[in-house]
Amino acid sequence: MSVIDRLLGNKLWVLIPLLLSACSTGSRTTQFSKDSAITDSPNVNQTTAQPTITLLEADRLLTSLEQDPLSADAPARRMVLTAWVVASPEVGELVPDDKYVGDIFSSDHPYSSELFMQYMFGIALAQAKKSDSSERSAHIEAGIRSMLAAYKSLVAADESLRDRFLDELDRFRQLGKLASYIESVNGQRRH
Repeated sequence: MSVIDRLLGNKLWVLIPLLLSACSTGSRTTQFSKDSAITDSPNVNQTTAQPTITLLEADRLLTSLEQDPLSADAPARRMVLTAWVVASPEVGELVPDDKYVGDIFSSDHPYSSELFMQYMFGIALAQAKKSDSSERSAHIEAGIRSMLAAYKSLVAADESLRDRFLDELDRFRQLGKLASYIESVNGQRRH
């Protein structure tokens, strides 16, 4: 049974609009608690909140979205990953915070929502791999790296999808300065 078949047989797919709503509203700093999402959603029995895929499968799906973010089955893969994020006990509470990647939303990039979801999936996977919540900066860096990998695949397919902010972030990545960038953004937020 494929991962997508398992998702379609699982009632967790109704949670997808919650994450998409968090990604498409003007405020991306709204907290998304997987526990409240599960218990507050209609037609979802709390006993069905089991991870639909393993950590290894989530990692493979994330990589496939980085390599081909616009494949025909990319939306279904995002649904599977969203269900995994919501149901996985290894993933902590995600706060859809755009302060590290916010400039993508002030641009007119046609795939900003997909890139933001990639960022959140990268954070979730990093949390699941390293359960230590004190590694927040490392989780954010993993999210940015995943988003940039998807962005580079988009640009490789269509040069017109280039974005100045994402190119700058990728330059930080190439120079090994993403951690410094994250700390810089954190420092700006404290003032």
